[in-house]
Amino acid sequence: MTHDQASDLRRLAEQAFSREKARPARGASCRMIAVTSGKGGVGKSNVILNTACALSQLGKKVLVFDADFGLANIDVLAGITVRSTIANVVSGESSISEILVDGPFGIKIVPASSGLQEMADMSVSDRESLIESMSTLDWDGDFILIDTGAGIAANVVDILLAVPEVIVVTLPEPTAITDAYAVIKVLSQKGAGARIRLLVNRANNPQEGADTFDRLQRVVKRFLPIEIEYMGYVASDDRLVEAVMRQTPLMEAFPRSAAAHCFNDLARKIANLPVEERSTGGFQQFWRNFLRGNGKARL
Repeated sequence: MTHDQASDLRRLAEQAFSREKARPARGASCRMIAVTSGKGGVGKSNVILNTACALSQLGKKVLVFDADFGLANIDVLAGITVRSTIANVVSGESSISEILVDGPFGIKIVPASSGLQEMADMSVSDRESLIESMSTLDWDGDFILIDTGAGIAANVVDILLAVPEVIVVTLPEPTAITDAYAVIKVLSQKGAGARIRLLVNRANNPQEGADTFDRLQRVVKRFLPIEIEYMGYVASDDRLVEAVMRQTPLMEAFPRSAAAHCFNDLARKIANLPVEERSTGGFQQFWRNFLRGNGKARL
């Protein structure tokens, strides 16, 4: 993205934010958390879906925004059929509120497009259309969980730079750890202000999860001027594979499984984390942060 393109995008986002600010504030206490990973195949989307279900069981009102443009699968994992997606919002056929669908345990889902390259590499005009519509979402709840794409593509990094809390999902294996570090390094270089936390998925036991975090934390402390926090682990569990085949969240299909207990622990930890000033504000705060940082991933 050129400097002029980034300036145009900031201008349009500022206009959308001004319209949003003129309306009564809704969701001002809503926390936005992006869940990302350095590589695909680490179970990021399963983590988001089941954590959302676990938060809902705690009495929290949760919206899942599938921002994995091009490889969306939250709707597939949840076993729901969608007729309209973010692609319809970008084209102007639907508003963001019109594509909201009901998910398991009462969660709401904003579905993205699957397999559409144009969504994975949106043009400036498409991104402008998305900004225009996203600012109109009238939703009042406790949490918005954002499922980003994997890796460090500009579309992914732009989202991560605009949110106050980021959870990086990794596996206890060298390639996944290396790729998780790459994401954290890019966020550090771009001046991200988010609290960055690590979740170790498919760990054989609590010690393996803790060891994986310690290994990554040592590298971060040595080379980067930031800190990361440990969010815990999700147990390696064959029941999760069965749930995926059933297209049913693990929390619904096997609520007493080892991994389900981990998701419950994760949800309680998220719900009990101290809320910082930058962690709330819902979509209004998201656009304020977007304005401050948009374009950094491309400049």
